[in-house]
Amino acid sequence: KPEYFVQFYANLTQRDSDIVQLVRDDGALLARFPFQPDFPRHLLDTSPLLPAMKDSNAGLIHATSPLSGERRIFAYRRLPNINVFAMVAVNHDTVIQEWLMNMARYLIFGIPATIALFLLSLIALHRTRNAALTLAKLQQEVTRRERTELALRQSQKMEAVGRLTGGIAHD
Repeated sequence: KPEYFVQFYANLTQRDSDIVQLVRDDGALLARFPFQPDFPRHLLDTSPLLPAMKDSNAGLIHATSPLSGERRIFAYRRLPNINVFAMVAVNHDTVIQEWLMNMARYLIFGIPATIALFLLSLIALHRTRNAALTLAKLQQEVTRRERTELALRQSQKMEAVGRLTGGIAHD
């Protein structure tokens, strides 16, 4: 019922610029919120909604309202089993303004978080490079010690052979 439609949307909190209406497929306005007695009871022939409603059962149109001259976003959908459309019109500038406010709120937290993440990445990169340098030095030290130990074992072998040779020569 159109009365239920008007009461339902009257109870919802909405922006003052939003319009919700029930429209027959021929353009006759069945119910509208907010109700305005001077509002035409039929969509104007210059409205871009009538051709769009005839072409599809649901859609979204960005257009200038022929009555108020405001840029609006119109969303419509045909109700099942009847030739009636539920339609919502939202002021384009209000949507953009709300979007910008939401983005500003996200940026208040997003920019510091991004900076902190960038700084943490730099710290991690610095530590990784230091760890790589330390590992390279450690590998060089291990190689040097292995060579020294090999040389020490070789000299111990030579010393043992020298003692053995000296002992045999003395005997």
